[in-house]
Amino acid sequence: MKHIYLIYTFCIYMLFTTIASSQISALSDEFNSTTLDASWNLFQPQYYQTPISINNGFMEMNLDDALCNQTCVWWVDMNAGMIYKNVTGDFDVVTAVYAKQKNNPTQDIDRWTQLAGLIARNPASTSSGNENYVFNVAGIRFDNPSIELKSTINNLSSVSAFTNNMSGTAAEVRIVREDALFSLYSRPIGSSIWVFRGSYNRPDLPATLQVGLIAYVFDAYPGNLLAQFDYIRFSEVLNNDKIEPHKNDIYIYPNPASSELNIEINERVVHAITFSIYDALGKKIFEKPLSYSNNTIAKLNLSTLNIAAGTYFVKLKIDGRYSGIYKLIKD
Repeated sequence: MKHIYLIYTFCIYMLFTTIASSQISALSDEFNSTTLDASWNLFQPQYYQTPISINNGFMEMNLDDALCNQTCVWWVDMNAGMIYKNVTGDFDVVTAVYAKQKNNPTQDIDRWTQLAGLIARNPASTSSGNENYVFNVAGIRFDNPSIELKSTINNLSSVSAFTNNMSGTAAEVRIVREDALFSLYSRPIGSSIWVFRGSYNRPDLPATLQVGLIAYVFDAYPGNLLAQFDYIRFSEVLNNDKIEPHKNDIYIYPNPASSELNIEINERVVHAITFSIYDALGKKIFEKPLSYSNNTIAKLNLSTLNIAAGTYFVKLKIDGRYSGIYKLIKD
């Protein structure tokens, strides 16, 4: 009977897991139709042209030059155009965005600050007057191809920008929500390797958020931005970014960790390891080369690092190449 109960429990678990996965993936859109699906909501549509265009599989946010004179911007108490769906609970969302010139759509945007990408926003921001959101966008920033991250809490915005690992002004950008933690990634179009850009701890954000696509201009000039989105894909949050086996041969344990962290590498010849720890805001707080020889376990004494309890990210560089990012809970 015990075995039958365990099988029954497992089947119920798998059923609910499948339903949850199906529900979140159903929010995805490949933009393969000729018109925008009615499931999308429009916010501040006066800032972009409607009805929304879908051309050759790309959804386009075409900003209105007359109104986008430093007003089509997500910054402090200002908000701009958004196309979104209401999403409850944890999610993993990715889009491929191309920041193009509206007057020459074959060319990348090349002036000022004009970006587009993903946002996760508190729906109460509109009624309360206080903007609260996290976003991850790509395009041109102060004339440089860039990724820009922003976290705004009650109209106070903090910004991080990156120019590395960019291929023009196009990129895939990604937001992963796990409870209060929002992790942001990007990668060049066509790449298989995500670059961790940073994370924000936002316990203030509610369970249900407006999650979708934005495009904005920040400068004292009319914009020339045509934001093209190839797709937006939602999926459930998997556990393969947590500290556990990675690529079947790297083990980092225990998790949560209190005083000591173990690094075990199997089935490969290793000459050197560099171990880095980043806090929840993406700031590097520790980096150290570790001594390692095959068939041994490298150990790191966390109690000597003065690391407070909380959520961190571990990055491993093995023989000069990064081999993954892992989430670490320090208790």
